[in-house]
This record gives sequence, C-alpha cells and structure tokens, in this order.
Amino acid sequence: MLPSNAAWSGGARWFRCDLVRYTDANATMFGVTNSVKSGLRGSGPLASICRTITDDGHGSLTDEQLADCTQPHNSELAGLFTAPDLPWPSDEQARDDLASQGCQRVVAKYLGFSGGEVDSPYLGWGYESFTEAQWDLGDRTIRCSALGFHGASSNGIRFIGSVKGLRNSKPKGWHG
Repeated sequence: MLPSNAAWSGGARWFRCDLVRYTDANATMFGVTNSVKSGLRGSGPLASICRTITDDGHGSLTDEQLADCTQPHNSELAGLFTAPDLPWPSDEQARDDLASQGCQRVVAKYLGFSGGEVDSPYLGWGYESFTEAQWDLGDRTIRCSALGFHGASSNGIRFIGSVKGLRNSKPKGWHG
C-alpha cells in the first residue's frame, strides 16, 4: 500500500506491505481469519504452488483453483520472470513474446533442462500477463508455471506430486 497523494505531498514516505492470498486467477481474495505466520514454511497453508487450471483451448486461462500437490492437478509454479527495465511494450504480441520466452527459460530450469528450452511431451509452460499499472510502478515480474498439456490445452490433464527436475519423463499419476 502506498501513501495517498495528499500524504505523499506532505512528506509521507512509508509503504505498507500486506500478505494477500488469492483463491483464483481473478484475484478473488481468500478469507483469512487467523494468523498467516509461518504459512509459507513446508506444507503451510500459503505454500501451495500447485493449481488446477482450465483454459479455452487457445492459450487463455478461464479458471484457476489452488490444489494440494499430493492431489491431481495440472499446473505448478516454477518461478518468477522479471522483464528488463525498459519502457512499457505497447504491442500486446511483444509483451506475450517477452513473457513466453522468459517463462520458458524459468520452467526449463525448473524441469532440469539446460539451454533454456522445454523439451517434454507432457509439460509446457504458462504465464501471467504483464499489466501496465504494475510495469509503471517498476514491477515487471510475472509467475511462470509448468503445465501439463495435450495438444493446445491443459483441460483434463492431471498429475500428482511435483514435476521439478522431471525433464521429459511422464509425471507421476499422469492422465489426460
């Protein structure tokens, strides 16, 4: 949280940092009624890196739900990609190319591939899009995920456990 414009003009130079948990890709906030202290440790309630996603078959996400990694899911957070400190790319295709290339490198490393390319018959990569508002604030970071896929879609694909270091092997519990 930033100070209001009036507070900033008056000399306020504080920033409030809050931990927010979203339940889906639409930034629906998860209601938390108790402390989240240590929630990112081990298998804590905020440490979930697995999700079950649904897409439109053309590369656009339509739904995303948190999932326990020990249960069937089709997406796993592989890491973050931070774009170079450049002016906002106004061309949507240029932003998509930047995100896709950056996230492919992140996911390739997560899966254990050298050279920055994912070469798996089971797994690909997905990413969030950059927003101009975040970019203008200096946040050029997006989440990169390893995705189970069949053709152009992740729908119906499920696997169990982590895919970290799996390279081109079939994920455990794979079906789709």
